[in-house]
Amino acid sequence: MKSAGKNETLTNRKAVMLMMTALVAVIMILLAVFWLSESQEIRIRAEKSIRQTMVNEAYEDHTLPPAYEFYTEELAEGILNEAETDLLNHYNENRARRGDEFISEDERLILYTDVSYSVHALHSSLVIMALGAALSVLLLFFISRRLLILLEKKDNGMRNFFANASHELKTPLMAIRGNVDGIRSGYVEPEKAYDVIEKETERMSALIGSILDLSKLDSGAVHMEVTMNDVREILYDAAGIILPEADKRGIQVNIEAAEPLFMECDERMIFSTFSNILTNALRYAEREISVRIEKQDKIIIRFINDGVPISDEEIAHIFDRFYKGDKGQTGLGMALAQEYVNLHGGEISAAARDNRTEFVIII
Repeated sequence: MKSAGKNETLTNRKAVMLMMTALVAVIMILLAVFWLSESQEIRIRAEKSIRQTMVNEAYEDHTLPPAYEFYTEELAEGILNEAETDLLNHYNENRARRGDEFISEDERLILYTDVSYSVHALHSSLVIMALGAALSVLLLFFISRRLLILLEKKDNGMRNFFANASHELKTPLMAIRGNVDGIRSGYVEPEKAYDVIEKETERMSALIGSILDLSKLDSGAVHMEVTMNDVREILYDAAGIILPEADKRGIQVNIEAAEPLFMECDERMIFSTFSNILTNALRYAEREISVRIEKQDKIIIRFINDGVPISDEEIAHIFDRFYKGDKGQTGLGMALAQEYVNLHGGEISAAARDNRTEFVIII
């Protein structure tokens, strides 16, 4: 299992690196194509500008615009840059040919168009595009790395989830199978075996139900049925689940809620949350379980039991899946409670206060 997980992680990382390399190569090719095409376009526009000037201007009368008419180096001084002056000197020294005849001194002419602005604009555009592409690649790289980490964490969580689920399901199955074999062999009295089988069957049924609920939450297949409900009534119904066992053990269950508190919620999810917390409180309580409801900006529900206060280690893991305290059972009840509260945009927490354990829901 671990080897397969490591191979999958390496494959994911290689895929990300390959994707980033391909993306960088494509961007470099696109920038090169952009540079070549725009440079060619600038050259074409420059040549077109010169041809239009040659066609439109009357050479016979030497009526070219001043910007194109330079007969001597002195006339060009202060107007041409160094490269253009060198070009003019080269022209003057070598004399351009037209056919087999030299152009006379009076006809000497340089015709040019200035493309420096376009070239500078192209350079600036290329730099901006390259920087933008580099930032985009870096951003995409960090996003992909973050997604990869989240996917690896999700994969590890799923592997651990199924491993733990398999282990938890085997325990009641082994107990059931052992008692069935005991009945057949005559080593176990049927009445005692029936009690164990019934208890383990209920435990396995609850575990399977919780696993199915969590799998639906993970897959996004859960659809909330939000209606207007009285939170107090849902709490009374959830408390009714633990009252028979609480009475048997002599534990008092007190609910302090003077008036109805209505809110829009999924009744099934809130009921499951309350019953999971109350069931957990019943396992640890010694004499009393108190529930207090307050209405401020939000509804605050406090579940307090007088058992041994919860430890810091348990607080850190109480909402982890399959984490079971000293008296825990499936280790999924509190994880489901947290998921349901989060779906309602609320918060749930656990703390040890005044030698008691307190769970607080703000919703």
